[in-house]
Parts: sequence; structure tokens; C-alpha cells
Amino acid sequence: MKKILLFAVSLALVGAGCLGGGNKTVEGDWVLAFDLPKEWVMVAPYSLDSPIDLEKQIERTDSEVWLQSTPKLIYQSSGFKPNDETIAEAGLDWDEDVVTQEYSQIVVTYLDSRRLIPEGAEDLGNGFYKFKLCEDDEDCRIGGAYNYEYYLVTQDAKFKFQVSGEVNKVEDIIFSAEETTVPEVDYGFSE
Repeated sequence: MKKILLFAVSLALVGAGCLGGGNKTVEGDWVLAFDLPKEWVMVAPYSLDSPIDLEKQIERTDSEVWLQSTPKLIYQSSGFKPNDETIAEAGLDWDEDVVTQEYSQIVVTYLDSRRLIPEGAEDLGNGFYKFKLCEDDEDCRIGGAYNYEYYLVTQDAKFKFQVSGEVNKVEDIIFSAEETTVPEVDYGFSE
């Protein structure tokens, strides 16, 4: 009887360990991983002076990454188009390499842990917050910007999400954010 009781207690302890979830491993190049739709890409920040490089590896130490609905360079402006010389110097074809409309982009910034979430931000649960920057017809919308910012607060970090372009699917992508873990490295030492 003691053996059966001991076995039942052992089994219950093992089961309790499984229910706790253990350490979930989420792989990714950056400190957050996202469930991106098929056409979306994660890229390092770029500009006309240093065009997008899809081959550039995202590093864990990068303080910012851009998630976007196109592998092309997104140019946001309130009506200004750079001159042809600037575009040529960057090695770009304006019509083939640059998108100015019908895109979505999320700029994800790794914040200092001391940074405060704006007062009045709406708590969405699971560490996510949504903060209204301005009304629909105010200046914060110039250049295709969305009038909300999102934040994620984890145990060890804070992140800010700035959205521009078309905003469909954006919240699903933001809410899919999961912290990545650094895989343990076996250096061959034994105790």
C-alpha cells in the first residue's frame, strides 16, 4: 500500500511540474519573435541613404526592428518626394524598389526598463498597453502614422510599437509578440 501511495504522490508531483508550463523555448533572431503573415518581413532600420538589406542579419543587440508588409523600401512623407539624383545615388528605382502607399509598418523599439508607459494608456492585458496619441484628424497622423502607440511590458523589458500605413492585421501581429530565449550552449565542460 505504501508503494502505491508513494507512486501516486510521485506521479502527482511530476504532473504538477508539467502543468506549470516549464521553460517555453521561442526561437528568433531578435529579443521578440512574431507570427508574421507570409508577405511580411522583419528588417533592420533603413533610409534612402542606406537602403533596405534583406540579407542583413537581425542581431539580439539591435535596439529597434521594423516589421513591414513588403520587402521593398517604404518611403513615408507628407508629400515630399526626393529628387531623382538622391534616388539614383541610393541605387534605387523609384517605381520598382520603393513603396509609398498600400503598406503597413510596425517600428518595434526596445525601451530602457526605467521608461514609463504613458499615463492614460489602456491596459489590454498580458502586458500590452494601447495609448492614443491624437484624434483622427490631428497632426500626429501626418505621413501615414497611426494615432495609437502600443507597449509591451515583460518581466525584464519594455517595448514600444509605432504603426504607420494600413492598420489591418497590425494588432494581431503586435499581440503575437513573444520573448525569445537564448539557447543554452554546451561548452563541453563536465562536473
